[in-house]
Amino acid sequence: MIFDKMSRAASYYGLNPGITKALEFLQSEEAAVLKPGKYTLEGEQMFVLVQEYDSRPLDAGVWEAHLRYIDVQYVTSGTELMGVSPIDRMEVSQAYDEKLDYALYNGNGSFFELSEGFFTILAPQDVHMACISVQDSLPVRKLVVKVALDWQ
Repeated sequence: MIFDKMSRAASYYGLNPGITKALEFLQSEEAAVLKPGKYTLEGEQMFVLVQEYDSRPLDAGVWEAHLRYIDVQYVTSGTELMGVSPIDRMEVSQAYDEKLDYALYNGNGSFFELSEGFFTILAPQDVHMACISVQDSLPVRKLVVKVALDWQ
């Protein structure tokens, strides 16, 4: 898991070509004006989900992980809490759904504030809980680039 300010994104360009492309896209003018929805960047190998929602209470949160994609999540307005835990500290509550690329988990993790201008990179071993209110429910706009593990 990586958590940083988008102004330092170039520090992570060497990790993986897909992550580099995702971070560059998230900083583009094109990304800034997208309406909510799903947009293809490289077919099913890389796509972006533009989300607008109200953050929710912790008890409405769900722990999840993806095995086929790396998540690059970037908040462009608002603030939410993001929970994260190593997968080996969690217990599977719903088996992996290959078609939807997620499994659900029970357990505990650590939380940090993901606010405007910050991003996080979540790998398959990073179980995460997104969209959680810091205090009161607030509107959030977030872009999530899904990068296939086998992207080249």
